[in-house]
Order: sequence, then C-alpha cells, then structure tokens
Amino acid sequence: MRTPFYFSRNNAASPLAAVGTFNLAEISTYDLASISCFLVDGKSASEAIDNIGAIRQHDNPLIYLKPIVLIGNMNTLIKTVEENVDHSASVEQFSPEYLDNLSASFETINQWIDAIPDVATVSDSSSRFKTLRLMASRDLKITPYYTVEHHNGFNYPKLKPLFAKKDNSIERTLEFLEQQQLITAKLKRRAHFCPHCDCAFLNFKETCPDCQSDNIETDELIHHFKCGHTDSAAKFKHFNKMQCPKCDNDLKHIGVDYDKPSTFHECNECSHTFQDPRVLADCYNCHRTMEPDNLDLRDINEYEVSALGKNAAIFGLDALFTSILSTDLNLYAQDEFKNFLAVERSRIKRYKLSQSSIALIHLGNLESLFETLGKKAEQVFKELSVVFKSVFRESDVISARNESVFCVLMTETSETNANLAISRLSASVDDLFKTNSNIDLLISSAIYNVVEFDSLEDQLDLFLAEKSSL
Repeated sequence: MRTPFYFSRNNAASPLAAVGTFNLAEISTYDLASISCFLVDGKSASEAIDNIGAIRQHDNPLIYLKPIVLIGNMNTLIKTVEENVDHSASVEQFSPEYLDNLSASFETINQWIDAIPDVATVSDSSSRFKTLRLMASRDLKITPYYTVEHHNGFNYPKLKPLFAKKDNSIERTLEFLEQQQLITAKLKRRAHFCPHCDCAFLNFKETCPDCQSDNIETDELIHHFKCGHTDSAAKFKHFNKMQCPKCDNDLKHIGVDYDKPSTFHECNECSHTFQDPRVLADCYNCHRTMEPDNLDLRDINEYEVSALGKNAAIFGLDALFTSILSTDLNLYAQDEFKNFLAVERSRIKRYKLSQSSIALIHLGNLESLFETLGKKAEQVFKELSVVFKSVFRESDVISARNESVFCVLMTETSETNANLAISRLSASVDDLFKTNSNIDLLISSAIYNVVEFDSLEDQLDLFLAEKSSL
C-alpha cells in the first residue's frame, strides 16, 4: 500500500502525526515507488511554490510525476498555488481513513508511472519530455488560465512548476510538442501582444494624426437643410434649443430641419481638426507606443496528448539527435559503457603498452535548435550524425547520458590525439551549421586518460557543474 509523505527541504517535521517527512537531500533512503503523493504545506505561498517547483523540476520521474497535495487551512490556501497542484485539503480533514482514500485516488497516476520502463533508473532532463509525461500521466487537458499576474495575460498553471524561468518557455514547449504531433491544440481565443516584450496589457487610443496626442474632443456635424449651413453641434446650441448661427432659424426635428452627416475631432494640443483619428497602442509593460498592425496576433490554445504522444510518454521519447545517432552508430547503455570502461582500464593498467582516452561531450543549446530549425531539424541532425560517424571509429564506444551529454571511450588513443579528434568534430559541426543556419551548436568537451578516470557519474557531475558555473 502506497502512503503519502510530507515534502520538506529543511527537514521540518510533518504537521500530521501519521505522515512521514520526505527530505530531498536523503532521496536514496526512500522507496520512491511506495510513495502515493507529496503533501506540501500551503501556509506560505512563496515556500509552497518553491517546494512544488523542487518536486516538478527534479529529473527523477518517481519524484516529478508524483501527485502533489497542498495542505493547510482552507481559508488561507491561496488559489493561485492550488492551481499548480493535483489536489488541496485542510489539515483538519486528515484521518487514517482519509489518507487511505487519498492514496487510492492517485493509484491510477502511480500505476501509470510504474509502467515506465526502467523507471527506477531513468533521468528526464528535457523539459519537453517532462511536460509530455506530466500531461499523459494525468490525461490532462491543458487549458489557459487568464490572469493579470502574468505579463502576457495567461498561463498554464499545471505546467508552470516544471519551469524555473518566468518567460514564455511553456508556450514554446507546447508549440514544439504540437509540431511533433505529440499533443493536439484547440483554439480558445486570439489576442494581441506587444512585439517588444510579449505583454498582453495594451491600451488602444485614438490620437491626433498631426501630433499623436490623445487629448482630443469629439463633436457632431450639423447640416441645416434650409440655408445649407454646416458646423459643429456646439455652434448650433443656443440656450436650451438649437438655432442656426447663420440664419437664426430654430432647428426642431432631425431629418426635417437638419441632419448629422458625420462626427469630427479637434486636438486640444495643436488645434488640428480631423475626421479620422490615428489609432495607436500603448504597452503597459515596456511603455512603447506602436501601430496596431505591428502587434503580434497569436492563438491561445488548449492542449491534450495525442495517441502518438501517449505512447511516447510511456516508452520514451528519445531526443531526435540521439535517435538518429542510434541508427548510424552503436550507442551503448550507461551500464554497458561502464563495463567497457572497467575492462579497458584494467587492460591498459596490466599491459602498459598503449593509452586510451575518454571524452565527455556536451551539446549546450540542442533544445533551442529544435525551436529554430523546426521541421528542418531532422535533416540537419542526420547530417550531424554523419559528422559524428566520420570522427569516431568503429572501435570507439559511445553512450548517451541524455539527449545532450555523450561519453566516448576512445581506445588506443592518447589524450593528445583525442583532443585532435574533438577539434575535428567541432570544426565540422561549425561548418555544418554555417551552411544550414545562422545558429551555432555549442559544443564543450573534456578529455581524460582512462587509467586516471575513476567514476563515470562523479566525472560527469563535475564536468556539468564546471560548465554551469561558466
């Protein structure tokens, strides 16, 4: 029977006597599959948001996919935080029976997570894949929530905790998944956005065509049938009646004595009179003024997972490049790679006749290339795979930690020659992307002597940590 755990990053005690505390720093001490959901304290909105983000931004699917329940006093729970989680409940509701029912209500989600192949060892670093899996695990229809708290006027609350940055990453991710036919979109509304800052809060104003001031007044034109005089309505007003300023006759009945052919405007700044004001839009965020035709008109959609997406979410959505590489090169699993590494290290140490090296390679902006290249990405990555194949030999052992980090065991290769090979790789990649686009694929690498290379995990963590600190 799965049980809930109270989630705490500072090891604070659970407010519920029957519920244990989960400390992320001690993750290895827990049986993650036996956890039904995480309980998050809702007393402090900022702390709750941080804790929810810590769960959803974790790479382990047994953590980030777990249902989250916001707990606290129902009068103090904040609606905007409640929208980020799967369920909310008052502390007073919790009893042994309620905890059992709560766990049972999430069993469908947990069974879905259990069905992920090798779920105990996989690591999902791609925000796109995590988004797809979160949606599929709950069969979620992601609907836009309109709010003044976000500068573009809407967000997708259930997905928001997956993303650390408060930008348009969610929209870009959903657009990408739709392009790959993993989710389907349905139009909810169209809206205008500032082309400079993506803000939806705009003020449309009528202005003077000459000086662009919006300090204008509007009046009607009066046409007197009898004498033909035409002037502003203000000029025809005489005490409590209407009188023609030209012939002094009273105007009593519209359509009989006079008509109103149109309206006109007068600028109080430059005194210019005109019939058609110039419409401009002010952005409340960046304070720029622009023509309405220059605004971005975009669709705001709701999304749900397609049949293809449901299958990919369970069995794995290999990154496009990794999938193509697997076709052209023999990519080994991490455990197999470790075995090859151990054997090669022992061989070199025993015979001392040659050298072998290991290269760690990181492709830094692979996700942004997907967005920029769109449908062209597959063809470009096929060409990139050819580059990899031309640099590495059949005797080299290659493994992918994820879609952007690769480990290469270069047998019978000194560190000097390994560096030359990686230099050829970088130069060929640069040439490829100069031909296909104006983007650069950021490649970083580190070369080690196999004999001095102790732990693959430790060296990878150190390599990636050094990269992130730059």
